[in-house]
Amino acid sequence: MISHRSPALTLLFNEIKQTNDITILDLGAITKANFDFLNQFSCKIQVEDLSARISDIVATGEIQLLNSIDQYLGRHEECEPFDVILIWDVINYLSRDGIKKLMQKLSYYAKQDTLLYAIRYLEKKIPTVPQRFHIRDQYTIQVELRDLRDRSFEFVNTSEFLKITPNYTLENTLMNKEGMRHGYIEHLLRFNPGNTSKKLQAVKEGGYDKTNHKTFANTHISPSLEQVCRHLRSKKNSHVLLIGKPISRNTDFFIEHCEGVYHADLYPLLQWQKDTASNRGIQKELLNVDSNVKVDVVVTWDFFNFCDLKQIAQINHFLTNIIQPDALLMSYVYSRKSIPSKPQQFEIMDNNTIGLPEVTQGLESDTELTCGHLLKVLHNFELDASFFYREGMSSAMSEYVFKYKKIAKSA
Repeated sequence: MISHRSPALTLLFNEIKQTNDITILDLGAITKANFDFLNQFSCKIQVEDLSARISDIVATGEIQLLNSIDQYLGRHEECEPFDVILIWDVINYLSRDGIKKLMQKLSYYAKQDTLLYAIRYLEKKIPTVPQRFHIRDQYTIQVELRDLRDRSFEFVNTSEFLKITPNYTLENTLMNKEGMRHGYIEHLLRFNPGNTSKKLQAVKEGGYDKTNHKTFANTHISPSLEQVCRHLRSKKNSHVLLIGKPISRNTDFFIEHCEGVYHADLYPLLQWQKDTASNRGIQKELLNVDSNVKVDVVVTWDFFNFCDLKQIAQINHFLTNIIQPDALLMSYVYSRKSIPSKPQQFEIMDNNTIGLPEVTQGLESDTELTCGHLLKVLHNFELDASFFYREGMSSAMSEYVFKYKKIAKSA
């Protein structure tokens, strides 16, 4: 078994521990660890192991499976609604229509403010059957690992998932937090049938940024994004590294083009180093890519504008061991010294269009970053394409695509 830090479960437990007589519907496999842990909340637990039935999906087909779920849960329709529903990972094994039907069925067992917890897998290969989760404490669960197989159904991105769960409000979506297993997304939803606006709350402690549903006043045509998408379409089992704060819309976009998406939010480290006068630099582990994975595309957005050349050279050095021989690196460079006060959160709208956030304040950089500066410190890359002043592009930015040179030596 492996450990997985579960921030969404921590949020859930922090809320229910203040309440007496909690009722919990657990749709996962019954385990002694879960029963013992949940009992501390003086709660009533109803376990309905859907994982065993979902394991039969290949043999029975989804229609038969959904009928089985309908009959299986139907016998509880007259019971009191639950305060908490633990779905675990079962929705990864259903189609869009299957997820919709399951969530509709679960509405019978929910009441106003019922909390629902689910784990979704980002990768194209998922465990052969739903996994067994053992709650160790309020922060950590143990996972019984399974062999992997291709998904039976297409991945349903976060926006689409919300469309088919109209009675629920998304409280938090978390991923890529310290201790979380790569490729896991955790959702914490609240049953709120009277709220049709689907207002999303900001994620605490990092995780996905929920600004992906807003309307942007300004957009930017990004030919470099279009180029890296073409590159990904030409590959099988490709992987992407996004440098910056994780944003659900961007992750959902890239997961449709590749096998896996990794995130490295490095800017908080730069701030900490500046505040503490630390000279440790950027560490390899912060790139957060599994040791057996080679990345095909690295998207830095505007991050390099907030680094000194030494820091960019460190990133170049660490990328050597984790990227494919023909990998592409995409970077935005501001075309004047006055730049935003921190890296912007760009959101992908389609294959070549980016939503631009409102910039309320800026700072004067010591030196204007240029393509020449980048080529000087990106020793392992050569310039593949440059884009500026094209129709639809922001005049404040230039775009560059660099290609990895496998014959080059690290500095």
